[in-house]
Amino acid sequence: MDERPRPDRAPLLPAAPALGAWLCLAAGYVIADQFGGVFEELWFAGAVAAGVFALAFRRRMALIALAIGMTLGGAGYFDWRIQGDFKERAESITTDRVIVHIEGVLREDPKHGPPIPGAFAPFVNLPPVARFTVRADRLIDGRGERRVNANVLVRVNETTPHVRAGDRVRLSGFLTPIRPPMNPGEPDARRWAQQENILGRMSVSARDNVEQVPALPGLANRVRAARYRLVARLRAGAAGWLDDATGAVDENDRGRAALVALLLGDRDDASMRDVSQAMRRTGVAHLLSISGLHLGVLVWLLVMALRGLGVRVGIEAIIVAAVVILYMTLIPVRTPIVRAGIMALAYLSAEAAGRRYHPLAVLAWTGVAVLLWRPLELWSPGFQLSFGVVAAIIVFPPRVVQRLHPIQIEPDVLTAKRWFMRKIEQALIVAACAWLIASPIIAFHFGMFSVIGMIASIVLFPLVVVVLGVGAGAILLAALLPSVAQALGIVLDAIASLLAECAVWLDALPFSVVFLPPLSVWWTLAATGAIAFVLSSAAWRPRRDIGVLALVALSAALHAAPFMRPTIRGLRIDTLSVDDGACHLIRSGKEAMLWDAGSRLLWFGERDLPRALRALNAWPIRTIILSHPNLDHYSAIPDLVEPFGVREIVVTQGCLDFAASDPLGPTAHLIHQLEELDVNLRIVAAGDVVPLGPIALDVLHPELGDEWTDLNEGSLVALARVPTDEGERTALFCGDIERSAMAAIMQHHPNLHPDVMEAPHHGSARPFAIRFVETLDPLIVVQSTGLQRAGDDRWDHVRAERVWRTTALDGAITVDIARSGAIDVSTIRHGKETLLSGASEKSTSTPQ
Repeated sequence: MDERPRPDRAPLLPAAPALGAWLCLAAGYVIADQFGGVFEELWFAGAVAAGVFALAFRRRMALIALAIGMTLGGAGYFDWRIQGDFKERAESITTDRVIVHIEGVLREDPKHGPPIPGAFAPFVNLPPVARFTVRADRLIDGRGERRVNANVLVRVNETTPHVRAGDRVRLSGFLTPIRPPMNPGEPDARRWAQQENILGRMSVSARDNVEQVPALPGLANRVRAARYRLVARLRAGAAGWLDDATGAVDENDRGRAALVALLLGDRDDASMRDVSQAMRRTGVAHLLSISGLHLGVLVWLLVMALRGLGVRVGIEAIIVAAVVILYMTLIPVRTPIVRAGIMALAYLSAEAAGRRYHPLAVLAWTGVAVLLWRPLELWSPGFQLSFGVVAAIIVFPPRVVQRLHPIQIEPDVLTAKRWFMRKIEQALIVAACAWLIASPIIAFHFGMFSVIGMIASIVLFPLVVVVLGVGAGAILLAALLPSVAQALGIVLDAIASLLAECAVWLDALPFSVVFLPPLSVWWTLAATGAIAFVLSSAAWRPRRDIGVLALVALSAALHAAPFMRPTIRGLRIDTLSVDDGACHLIRSGKEAMLWDAGSRLLWFGERDLPRALRALNAWPIRTIILSHPNLDHYSAIPDLVEPFGVREIVVTQGCLDFAASDPLGPTAHLIHQLEELDVNLRIVAAGDVVPLGPIALDVLHPELGDEWTDLNEGSLVALARVPTDEGERTALFCGDIERSAMAAIMQHHPNLHPDVMEAPHHGSARPFAIRFVETLDPLIVVQSTGLQRAGDDRWDHVRAERVWRTTALDGAITVDIARSGAIDVSTIRHGKETLLSGASEKSTSTPQ
């Protein structure tokens, strides 16, 4: 056996300069992000000075100066591109509730769908709406007419079949700027709007307010409109070809949804929800979303076909690049897709150049290009996973193979059996390297570790390859040979259905995924570095390598230990901003519970609410109290059960009776889901106690045996009692109680005067509710609501006498009751205020 020599082709260019450039740019972005965009000119001046020093010195000092200059230049670029003046952009939109007129060109065909997507969307009987983006050039509001050059995100409360991409329209509706972060852990969407040149969001009440107007004169305007129209037609044609190819397929099944997701990048189908969740939990979500992997598979299949036809390398690269660009045109423009396209084109360009480039260098320069195009990608889990996993596949498998087989055998010496086994071994090594490197990143961003991620990749990836290859052929044949495409469509649906069912089956295996508490950035970096050290080692040392990996696992497990949880000495209430809905995180000692977890935005529990809870370091949450069976109070509960270890839902008997009376309704659907997840349902009534660490919540309403025809009247009402050095402090949670329930509470508890209370029914300004709050006379009122109820002037005289905070205006609200008796109130958008209970303190507090 001879050692296999390296191919004697063009020398490999070192990857160090490219990696250095990427690291310096990333470091500059992080530095600028920490300082908040106040040193833009200083960064650029420092970059120029460092560049001059680099020219004056030699070798090592020149390299250091160059690295510093690139880092400072990256910081300046980030400030200039992203850390723009958000206030100036927001002030360009009038804050008055007046009709605004916008003129511009549709960038895409309107997309029609449910007004509020989510798991409970089928239970909301609302007509479909239209969503699209307009390239606006003219804005007319109360300040007059002015020119603009920005994108506007439009929602019309009806379908709009009369307009298409490339049409010039005049819109009439309400324009709002992109809002700042409203919850902990929420990215600043204003920076994303700055990057994407988005002026704001527009709500249009009816299709009659979408008027088609003549196009502007000029070659540039005609070319732009024609480009938008062509791209939309190509995408619609691709979807139509897929329909022709799979005409016999049921459009509501998982296989059909998986086909559309894999081939056209559209994952909005409701039937894809369980498949998407299953693949995310098993660590193979990247197989479902179009990325560099999918383009790589398509490129490989096309290259194999072209080489089989004897096409020359240069012509081959041109054809493949043209197909990649066409494919990127056919699917929706999303950052992961464009990022994957840039990666594919970069590698094709390197191959076509006739020189052998180090693939890691090509990857790093591609990363630089992506970060220059969209700087905020640096914080995106998709960017980190895409480039991290691809880099791992480039660097580590050859080293692992070398450790396993120090002496390589020539391919012509291998028997067919040994060749096949060697290929299986290489596939396992690649999957293991990708899984190990991706695991800390996934754990940090999503709070989960997929135990079977490597196995799931090996099982599902071949099916994905077949679907991509056969699907691309079926789409092309649908335009030429419809009968052949129809036959392929049946086969394609069977394979896609197998893929979807395998994903769901793997997810159902015991211990397929482990949910983790919030992990720090430093743990993620250390864990990734430790895994990279093990994979890159030149020699296999079992004790050392297993010890390092065990240390990574143990350090993650320690985060879940009770002694690692934050200790709340007193009571802390975090009321999250969930639009129209309610979600109060209540913590005392080392325990946490939720009072309601719902929103009118039915998708809120899929990503936004878990992210906020993790940012608050709230894990686990064993108990959720559901005040009453209204959808805006429980829509997020199913999404929280597994990630946060929920074991018990506290409800009233009336809630269960209501679910039984409507077995096809959303509440019955919730109860069914909770039973499938093996969550205990505890029924409580007035006089019961719900423990929370060292304190407890006393249930005040409803009485046992009460029957309320109005769901709101039957809401749970509970009082949290907190012993402090200054006496007992209390916090009242009201749900959506109305007149009769309020009267019953005041009758049974005439001396009830809480320090903190939830505004009943989201602060609906009804006379009996106003009298109720005046009678209870709390020091602090927390109102969880959307903008519709915020700032109602009928509450003005009540607000003037106490501290009143509203989630729609102030963002998430935090109330801390300390052991000393002090009460701190803070919001995500405003500062912190320290209060003490007592009449004198009420008069000196700052009202809002």
